[in-house]
Parts: sequence; C-alpha cells; structure tokens
Amino acid sequence: SKIDLDEDAHSKIHARLRKLAPSTTPGVIYLGRIPHGFYEDAMLGYFKQFGSIKRLRLSRNPRTGKSRHYGFIEFVHDGVARVVAETMNNYLMFDQLLKCSLVAPEKVHERLFANRYQKIVPDRTLKEHVHDVNRPRTRDEVERQTGRLVRMERKRRAKLASAGIEYEFPGYEELRAPKAKHIKF
Repeated sequence: SKIDLDEDAHSKIHARLRKLAPSTTPGVIYLGRIPHGFYEDAMLGYFKQFGSIKRLRLSRNPRTGKSRHYGFIEFVHDGVARVVAETMNNYLMFDQLLKCSLVAPEKVHERLFANRYQKIVPDRTLKEHVHDVNRPRTRDEVERQTGRLVRMERKRRAKLASAGIEYEFPGYEELRAPKAKHIKF
C-alpha cells in the first residue's frame, strides 16, 4: 500500500529537487510523531519518491517491539534531506501532524543506525505472562506464601495491640495446613 503525494505537491518538490546542486554528503532527518501503521516498509516506499535513501531507522521498544513513534532517515544527498525536512514538517498523515527536521551532521552519532535491521522479538507475550501468573502452585510455594501472610498478620496484630486497640479479625492462620504428626514414607 503505497502512499503518494498529490500531483501539485509532487511537481513542486521535484522542481525544487532538480534545482539542487548534486552533493556527496549524506543528509539525515529526524521524523517525529509517526502514526501507528506507518512503519519501515511504508516509510521507505513513501520517502523514496523524494530521492535515494541510504539508511532508515524507526525507534522501537526493545522489550515489546512496538514503535516509539520517531525515527531517522539518511538520504544520499543532504539537499534532498533539506527539502524533505521543509516539506514534511507539520504534514498531516493519518490524522497526525508529522514533525520533521534536518539533523546537523555533527549531531549524527556514528551508531545512530546501528541494529536497524535487527528484528525485535518481544520477551514474552501477554498470554504467556498471564499463564505464568495463574499457573497452579506447588505445595512448597503455597506453604511459603501462606507463611509470609501469617508473619505479616502477626506483625499487624502486634502493632494494633501496642497501639492499645483490641480488634479480632479472621486471619490466615487457619489457611495453614496442619503439620503432620508422623512422617509418611
């Protein structure tokens, strides 16, 4: 699904691009407020109509792999990057205004485009996490959990008693399994 500029904007931009003197230095633009669904493939297809793209990086959350809604595009020629930054700043796309600016060459970090092709695989899906949290507990885990609850309850009762408050409430003590009187083999 390719998104094209309208004919009037396309002709104006290409007229400006033809006037530019060819340069050998690449230009980098920052692209902010990228809408949901406008990811690497769509960005590459869209911005290719301005000129040759050297590298593209969409920032993603390393844990979930979801877009952080900003990215960087390096064009082969800095003049093209300048025209794109001017044209695409405050451009309305998918009900969202894109923010686009030219990044000064001294501000471009050498590792800005590192790992741009690395596929981010989320650590765990929500389904796996819910399954792990709701899994049946072993007898040892239940005893350890109940022991923690009983200790906390005793502290609360002691705190209430030290404050002079006499208050009885059902507690976790009765949840504890009775200790075995003899060893089973």
